[in-house]
Amino acid sequence: SGHSTYDTATQTFSGSYAYSDTSDYTYGNYSYRYRGHGQSSYSQNGSLISASDYYYENGDNFYQSTVILPLFSNYKCYANADYSRFCAILMYVSGRERIHYRQDGKEGTFEIDYGNGECDNLITIIENGVVVTVDQPTIYALAAQGAKTY
Repeated sequence: SGHSTYDTATQTFSGSYAYSDTSDYTYGNYSYRYRGHGQSSYSQNGSLISASDYYYENGDNFYQSTVILPLFSNYKCYANADYSRFCAILMYVSGRERIHYRQDGKEGTFEIDYGNGECDNLITIIENGVVVTVDQPTIYALAAQGAKTY
């Protein structure tokens, strides 16, 4: 559920929505489970995920993401970006989320810190006390070229 507005005089828009989903899928021998809910808003300046919690399961593997500080994507950061052709998703400039996962028998938790609002495209990943800073456009470019490791 949600709402959206557009002001024709100022040519500005804004809106917000809440979502919730519970889905189970089976394709051949594979079963997938998805559970999620959250709240988001947007305007001509950017988008904000104020709350989000989702869980994705495939066999014994799972991935759960929880927003612990609202995620903000500033549209002005894309204005002159040369990486936009690699990016089909929004890149956040602030906020934090916690990821809990199990993949091929390995289980863990890490956090992603998207920064302080600067258009620097840097994220910080923290897992088991190890802190790694990642340049998002570099990752997208390498993925677009078919790289398997970054």
